Amino acid sequence: ALWPRQMELTRGLRGVALALLGRWEESFPDLEAALAADPGPRMLLRLWGHVAAAPTAVLSRLAENAEREAACRPQLSWLPLLAGSAWLYVERPRRAAPLLEAAAAARPTDPYAHMNLGAALLKDGRPAVALPVLDRAVALAPALARPCALRGEVLVRLGRREEAGRDFAAAVALDREGSLPRNWSDGLVFSEYLAEHRPQDVQAQLNHGRNLLNAFSPFAARALLERVAAQAPGRAEAHALLGEALLYIGRAPSALRAFRRAFELERTGEAGANSEDAPAYAAYRAIASWAAR
Repeated sequence: ALWPRQMELTRGLRGVALALLGRWEESFPDLEAALAADPGPRMLLRLWGHVAAAPTAVLSRLAENAEREAACRPQLSWLPLLAGSAWLYVERPRRAAPLLEAAAAARPTDPYAHMNLGAALLKDGRPAVALPVLDRAVALAPALARPCALRGEVLVRLGRREEAGRDFAAAVALDREGSLPRNWSDGLVFSEYLAEHRPQDVQAQLNHGRNLLNAFSPFAARALLERVAAQAPGRAEAHALLGEALLYIGRAPSALRAFRRAFELERTGEAGANSEDAPAYAAYRAIASWAAR
């Protein structure tokens, strides 16, 4: 069956593509038409899911454009939501929070607005302020896994670990499609919980390894990523992230071998690590690609 309002969705997706290409003036009419036709959270979630995976430079430019447009068109509540979400995705929670506060106030029944506002407040070091916001997100969308996981992270920061454990268990139970490990960067506690409870889920293990690297815990990351590379020897991302961890702890020859293996796998079609997660490997890949020409 076709998605309801399929024509509007298609137009909205075209708008997202144009916005990500930096063609904001062309994208805006498509986005406005799609979101006017379906003003609730459903269309937003479909469209913004494509935004979240964009590179940092692209998202930053999109956030600036949307923030500027939001100031000129305050009647369009999706604009501060788009701008704030984009700033959140590029780890600018302090800039994201006021935009998302405006979006949540204008969209009181939108779980996505409350969820992202809660995430921004959590990342900005304000867990006590984030808690009632995430309570609202959970109440609005009890079937979604991410609000529960975010609230669990908040509860850990507030010293309420028993309650956090219940939220983590609920998030794992609700995450029937296994999507959480693919994008979880909102806290080490839940990514560790997820890795422990899904030992055969390679993506969950890789996600926690990446989070450990980002938290400057290379020794813990190395131990985990060595297990993942043995568990999934054909995953380029595992070898690239392992190389990053080895480099951080001064094991340059071993890091080089891991980078070389990741590059070999990438050349056979295996997807590698994001350059923002593995900057040293990205530099190696650029040099190796040039040398291979």
